[in-house]
Amino acid sequence: MPGKPLRPPSKWHPKDAKLWAAQLGKAGEILQGWAMDDARGPDRRSESCLPDSAAPDLPLRNSTRVELSSPAIDGDVNRLHASWLTRPSPICCGTMLAASPRVMDARAWLSACVEHQVAVVVDLSTPKEASAGNHYMKSTGPAYFGERRVEFRPCEKDLNAHPTDQRLPSLGVEASAREVQAYVHVPLPKGKALREEQPVLAQTFLRIPTPPDSAIGPHALLEACRHLQTLSLKSPQTIAFMSPGGDSRSAVYAAAWELSQKIKQYETSHFAVQALVEAVCGRVRQHRDETALNRKEHLASLLAFAHLAVSEQAERGWPQHRRASPPFIPQPPDAVPLNG
Repeated sequence: MPGKPLRPPSKWHPKDAKLWAAQLGKAGEILQGWAMDDARGPDRRSESCLPDSAAPDLPLRNSTRVELSSPAIDGDVNRLHASWLTRPSPICCGTMLAASPRVMDARAWLSACVEHQVAVVVDLSTPKEASAGNHYMKSTGPAYFGERRVEFRPCEKDLNAHPTDQRLPSLGVEASAREVQAYVHVPLPKGKALREEQPVLAQTFLRIPTPPDSAIGPHALLEACRHLQTLSLKSPQTIAFMSPGGDSRSAVYAAAWELSQKIKQYETSHFAVQALVEAVCGRVRQHRDETALNRKEHLASLLAFAHLAVSEQAERGWPQHRRASPPFIPQPPDAVPLNG
């Protein structure tokens, strides 16, 4: 069970603390419901793989772990601590949860980015965590898979240049974005002319430093989702949320992203917010682990964020092709059925 309470959200946005505190009671109700369900339900620990050194406290589920179809040179296919929240499809982008890959995991991660078209990465490491010397972005050399070489390069014309970080003050004082491209090179037989390598993936690497001992501000989640919307992900591309050890920070941002997509698709009332948050966060627990999102402070952030997102979408108006609310979302007694 959760230990020391998390600190309230930072004062980055003046209204966050009040909005967040107002949702702590409803967050506690959700946790109580989950506790009763867990007590009555089957033991799902048998579905999990053994934990690895990248995230020793967070096992992966066999049914949702991200696999690689191409084995690495040492045969270690599963050196990737990542789970699917939503699998990509021809009509849907994928959402992935991951423990921040270390240098020793870089080969598997680079290969996964190419194989699963990971076009956006949201890294929630703090500067201290990122500068610890064990982050995969510090690995500048290529990764080799048999005869295949995979590497990330900056998008500048000078391929020897260091990637340029663009500051994103709307996402936080230290938030930044880096544009990179992934190249795959397969050596040709002797005597054959060398082909010019072509990028196989363009990737936006967002760093949104988020302290592990604080609740995440609702407006911070809202600004992040606004920015992600501008990146225009296309199916079957994937967005990956990562944090050191795969802790709840990545789960909170991934849940907020999924909530924002649901609120865009369905005309949602404030009455339905708690049920929507409970449904989306329940999926995170099912796909990741029961310990994910088990802090009322994080659930309060997501509840407050969802209310902000509903208000914003209501002001903007739902599109003509909006859908009626899904069956698991209750409607207020005076709700008017949607037409079309």
